[in-house]
Amino acid sequence: MNSNYVWIPWALGAAIGGAVLATLTKVGLKNVGPDVGLAVQAVAVLVISCATLAANGHWKQLADLDRQSCACLLLAGAVTSASYLLLFHAVKLGNVSQVVPVDRLSLVFAIVLGVVILKERVETATIVGGTLMAAGAIVICLAKR
Repeated sequence: MNSNYVWIPWALGAAIGGAVLATLTKVGLKNVGPDVGLAVQAVAVLVISCATLAANGHWKQLADLDRQSCACLLLAGAVTSASYLLLFHAVKLGNVSQVVPVDRLSLVFAIVLGVVILKERVETATIVGGTLMAAGAIVICLAKR
């Protein structure tokens, strides 16, 4: 087990960002389609990513990417786009308070993929926690509004 917990503030920040993302997206999609929302947000992501590379002086690392890393990152980018487009459709049609918990079943799927593809070992607590997350998402999803 990894006893180094320095990653936790970063993960919590990402979680808060995800909640804010879904909320702002719901408001932003009021009069436009999910594809328009994705395109607008993609521009912001590109600008912020380039600014971060410039600020940190990491532009040259792009040339250091090997074929496998580049292919995996490009594929992950395509999956990100598809995932967000699906999420934006769901957010436009449903309640953020129900859609996002279902979307966050990605946490459970990530545990499974970590074990199957990355050969990570998981503790019993991770299995129990993943099961509780899945059960919670199902309960929230089925709640009547």
